[in-house]
Amino acid sequence: MSEAAVRDKVAVASYEGVLVNQHLGMAEQLFIYQRTDSGYVFAETRPTPEKGGGEERWKKLAEIIGDCQALLVNGIGETPNGILSDYGLAIYEVEGLVEYALEAIWQGKALRMPRRVARGCRRAMSGEGGMGCG
Repeated sequence: MSEAAVRDKVAVASYEGVLVNQHLGMAEQLFIYQRTDSGYVFAETRPTPEKGGGEERWKKLAEIIGDCQALLVNGIGETPNGILSDYGLAIYEVEGLVEYALEAIWQGKALRMPRRVARGCRRAMSGEGGMGCG
């Protein structure tokens, strides 16, 4: 089976599965959408590794979503972005309806979804005593 055939899913950081509206570092689960002949359909949710753990957390996540071609997030830190990209994931930092983002990926179009200005990871963002985005 070819690499393209294996990576036929997209992972999405979302609170409810409708909007791309969650920072990856805060996501306790990811919504997984499966590619079909007519587009993408919801397949399942997958838990993310526990907060903390630094680079190992993101390596574990790369294994969990290793069958995904892309990851849609509302925000992502520099470390997870680099690690997940190295594992071959296309990462899209966007804001808006999951449906529109999946449609753009399906059709091979650029994602033209407005997103908030990236402010990077800061101590205050983690809510976990300064663990930042790791």
